[in-house]
Amino acid sequence: MALQDYSTGYDAYQTDTEDELASHPFVESDGVYHENTPLEQWRGIQNLDDFFRRVYTYHWRHGFICMCVEDVLQLIQFLWLVLLSGFLVDCVDYGILFATRTPTTKQTFEDVFITPCSCGFSVPIVALCMVIAFGFLLIRVVMVTRNIFKYWQIRKFYLVALQIPSSELDNTKWNEVQEKLMQVQRDVNMCIYKTEVTQLDISNRILRYKNFFISMINKSILPLSIQVPFVGKVWYLTHGLKFNLEWILFWMPGWNISPFKNPYHVKDEYKNAHKRIALARQLSTKILVLGVVNLVLCPIIFLWHILYFLFVYGNMVKRDPGFLGSRRWSLYSRAYLRHFNELDHELDMRLCQAYQPSSDYVNSFMSPLPAILGRFVTFVFGAVLFVLVVLTWYDEDVLQIQHMITLMGGIGMVLSISTMLIPPENMVFDPNTKMTQVLSHIHYHPNHWKDKAHTSQVRDEFGELFQFKGTALLQELLSPLITPLILIFKVRHSSLEIVDFYRNFTVDVSGVGDVCSFAQMNIRKHGNKKWSSAGKTTTETHQQAEHGKTELSLVHFSIMNPTWQPPEAAERYLQDIQKSFRQDKQSPSGLHLPPLSPPPVTQSLSSLHSYSDKTGSQMPRSDGCVVTESSPGNRNTHSSNYDSSDMGVSMLYMHELRQQDRLTNMGQIGDESLTEVRHFMTDSELHPVNEYRSYTDSYGATSSAPYSNQPSTSQNV
Repeated sequence: MALQDYSTGYDAYQTDTEDELASHPFVESDGVYHENTPLEQWRGIQNLDDFFRRVYTYHWRHGFICMCVEDVLQLIQFLWLVLLSGFLVDCVDYGILFATRTPTTKQTFEDVFITPCSCGFSVPIVALCMVIAFGFLLIRVVMVTRNIFKYWQIRKFYLVALQIPSSELDNTKWNEVQEKLMQVQRDVNMCIYKTEVTQLDISNRILRYKNFFISMINKSILPLSIQVPFVGKVWYLTHGLKFNLEWILFWMPGWNISPFKNPYHVKDEYKNAHKRIALARQLSTKILVLGVVNLVLCPIIFLWHILYFLFVYGNMVKRDPGFLGSRRWSLYSRAYLRHFNELDHELDMRLCQAYQPSSDYVNSFMSPLPAILGRFVTFVFGAVLFVLVVLTWYDEDVLQIQHMITLMGGIGMVLSISTMLIPPENMVFDPNTKMTQVLSHIHYHPNHWKDKAHTSQVRDEFGELFQFKGTALLQELLSPLITPLILIFKVRHSSLEIVDFYRNFTVDVSGVGDVCSFAQMNIRKHGNKKWSSAGKTTTETHQQAEHGKTELSLVHFSIMNPTWQPPEAAERYLQDIQKSFRQDKQSPSGLHLPPLSPPPVTQSLSSLHSYSDKTGSQMPRSDGCVVTESSPGNRNTHSSNYDSSDMGVSMLYMHELRQQDRLTNMGQIGDESLTEVRHFMTDSELHPVNEYRSYTDSYGATSSAPYSNQPSTSQNV
C-alpha cells in the first residue's frame, strides 16, 4: 500500500515550545546563559543542534587551524579560478598566440597577453559573469569570516569545557569527545530541559535533517531515478540536486520555504492530516519555483561547472588517463547504504573499507575478448614507445621533431587504457564470495542479489552504487541541465507523499525536538518481521523500514556506542540475536557465513556482543581500522574500538538470519543445507567484558500513541 493511503497521527512527546525556550529566565538574548564560572557560559544553549554539529565538525576537520586554512584557501581557489577564466577569455590575443596574423613570430609575453587594465572585460557576457562571481565571492567571504569566529568559540569549548588541547585533538576518538559532552551537560545543563543527554540525543541533533533524508530514500519518497535512452533506469543524485532538495525540505526555517518553522520543529500545520492537500499544493508550487530558478541560472552554473572540471580534473586525466575508469561510491549510494544515526566519519570508514573488495568484485567480470585486444594493443604501442624512448636516450635531438612529445604522450595514454583491459594474472572468478566481503562492509543490498552476484544484472545494479568516476563527473557536469527537469517534472509530483511522510514519521522528543521516528530505531514501530522481529513489532508494511534498516542501524549504533543504554525492546532484540548466535555456534548445523576475506590471523573474528542478562555487553570490536582508500576527514582516531571484520560478521549473521526465516516460511530449508557458523568464528567462548548496566525503557522520550491505520483519500497535486 502506498504511503499516501494512510492518515496517521503525529506523535508528540512532552516538550517545551520554542517561545518558552526563548523566554526562559536563564537564557540571554544571544541564546546563552552567562555567569562568572568558566562553564556557565555554555548553560542553556538555544540552538543546540548547530552547537553539537560544530563540535563534531571541529573534531572531524582536525581543529581550528586546519578549518581556517581550508576555508581561506577555498576562497582563494574560487577567486583564482574566476580571475584566470576572465583573463583567458578577454586578456589573451589568440591571433598572435597562434600566429594567425602579423607578427608571425611570438616575441614576448607582452605581445600575447593584454594587461587586465587594458582588456577591461569588454565582452558583456563576461562582465556579467564576473559581477555574479564577485557577488558570490563577497557572500562567501562574509560566511567564512562568521564561521571563523564560531570556530574560535568551539575551540574555547574544547579547551575549557572538554579539556581537550589542540595538540591532543587528533589522538582523541569521537566517543571520548561524546562522553565529555555528556559530562558537561550533567555539570551545566547545555540543554535546560534535560538533566542528561544520551549518545542517541547527540546523534539525533547532529543528523536531524540527514535522518529525514535517509528515511525518505529508504521509503522511496523522493523520485531519484531517470530513464536514459539505450541504458534504462538510472539512479541520479548529484550535489546540485541534493542541495536543492535539502533547501526545499530542511533549510531556511522561518522563511516559509521548508516544512520546518525553526531548526528543530516542523510546522504545526504539517502535523494536521486535514491540511495535507493544501500543504501539498503549496510545496508543489515552491518546488516549481525552485525548478524555474534553476532553469534560469542553468547557463551560468553550467559554464562554471565546465571551467571547474577542466581546471580541477584536466591535469588528473592527463597524468593518469585511467583516472576516469576508476570507481567511487555514488552520492545516491552514500544515502542508500547509510544507517540511521550514522555519523559522516563512520560512513566514510565503512565505504573506504569496502573499496578494495568492491573493486575486486567489479573487476572480476572482465570479458576475455577485451583482454585479448588489450594485450595486442599493449604489445604494438609498447614496442613503438620503447623504440622512441631508446632513440631519445641516444640523442635528445629526437625530441625536437615536431609533435614528438605529443606522439609519445598519446601512446602513453593508449597504453594506460589498454592495460586496464587486462585482468590480473592470478585473478579468480568467484563473485559470490567477493560480494559477501563487500556486504560485510556496506551492510545493505537488495534481496534478489542473494546468490546471484555472478549475474550481469547484479553487476550492473551494483555498478550504479559503485560507479565509474567518469560517469560521476559526467552526471555532475550535466547536473545544471537535469536538476531543473527533475524538480519540475518528478519531485514536484511527490509533494503529497512528502507531506504525508512528515506527518506520519515525525516525533517530538523531549529536550531534542522533532526528529524522524525511524532515527529512534524503535523495533516495535519500525521493525521488519522478516528481520527476526516477529513477535516484537506491531509494524505494518507502510511503517516498517525497508531492507532491515531499523534492525541493522540498531546493531550498528550499539557497536559504535558501546556505553549507550538501549531501551527495553531494543535490549530484548539484541539479546535474541545473541541467543541465536550462541545456538548456531554450538549447533552442528548452524548458519552458513561465507568467509569475509583470506584467513590471516590478524582478521580472526571475535565474539558477538553479549547482551546477556546482568552480564554486561560488548558488540564485536577491537582496536584499529584499515582504510583501503583515503577520503577527506578519515583518520584512525575517528574509529571506534572495533574491527571491521567483527562488524561485518554481525551484519552477515543478521542477513543469514533473515534469509533462513524467509526460506523456513517457504518450506525450502533443511538442516543439511546449513553449515556450522563456528567455522567462521573464533574458538574462544563468548565472554562479558563490561559490568552489568541497567537499560532504560525509553530513548529519552515517552512512548507515543500508535499510528492510526485509517486510510485517507489520495489526491493528485
